[in-house]
Amino acid sequence: MLNSGNSIDLSVVCIAFNQEGYIEDALKGFLSQKTTLNTEIVVYDDCSTDKTREIISRYAQMHPEKIRLLFPDENQYSKMRTLPTITALGAARGDYIAMCEGDDYWDSEDKLEAQYQAMQAHPDVALSFHPAINLFPDGKKTNNVYLGDAVKLLSFEDVIKGGGGLMATATLMFKRCAVAELPAYLEGAPVGDMFIQMVAASKGGAVYVPGVYSMYRREAENSWSSERSALAKAHLLKERDAFVMSLKRTEKLDVAPELVDYCIARELAYLAVAALKSRHYDLTKQFLSESEALYKGVNSSQRVLSRFKHALPLLRGLHSLKKKFL
Repeated sequence: MLNSGNSIDLSVVCIAFNQEGYIEDALKGFLSQKTTLNTEIVVYDDCSTDKTREIISRYAQMHPEKIRLLFPDENQYSKMRTLPTITALGAARGDYIAMCEGDDYWDSEDKLEAQYQAMQAHPDVALSFHPAINLFPDGKKTNNVYLGDAVKLLSFEDVIKGGGGLMATATLMFKRCAVAELPAYLEGAPVGDMFIQMVAASKGGAVYVPGVYSMYRREAENSWSSERSALAKAHLLKERDAFVMSLKRTEKLDVAPELVDYCIARELAYLAVAALKSRHYDLTKQFLSESEALYKGVNSSQRVLSRFKHALPLLRGLHSLKKKFL
């Protein structure tokens, strides 16, 4: 269970690891917020081996009234991937929580206030998010999350079908009381953001807030997106089993079994792509077959892989050329 409420209106939760080149942007984004909310900034550093912890400590010394540090003595991610998330969220004291990973940052000083006001206008909704921008190492920017210029209400089913990619982590704000049982879903899960969204959205869906931006660094050093091109078969199979186990648990949220199958099919398609990037072509075919057996046409990844399943090395080569020249 997460902590009970107190006088803090909102907790900003940041999880960092070896992000000395990025963490200062994240901290500046937190501290620049113009809001009437009583906020705290909870920064969890998972035993970085670079200067990340040194930078965080310096900012905490400058803003001791605002920043709280969580510095474990040993790396927790290596024990369980979602353990840092469980611990950091468990330490949050605010009635609301906003998240941002250490390599991302907020590009608007009005982010917190805009989201909070939108949630006040829709009191039955426990989750909100907003547009995000992909930021690549070469400075290129593309839309990551953009659903238009008007406020939109999404149903619980919309959120589930959108998957983890529907809402960038740095765009999330949710009521802490809505995720009190979150650890039960995160234990053993490969990733945390998708399950945070699902659990929070089970209390009324979600509200999309336009005009507020977070920058999501793609292929940043030590980020999730940078890890997906050299994975061992055993790792991918273990990840598959963890996704299936974790998604099956969501039936307790009154998710229809066919919707659970849809989610599993989607994640299997993404794992098939990871297997392709790692040159495990037999495993690519296995994951693709398992995905199609549950839900055919679940996403573009599945459809493209199906079209090229007899020429997977060619497909991988085309993908590499696209990344190199575009």
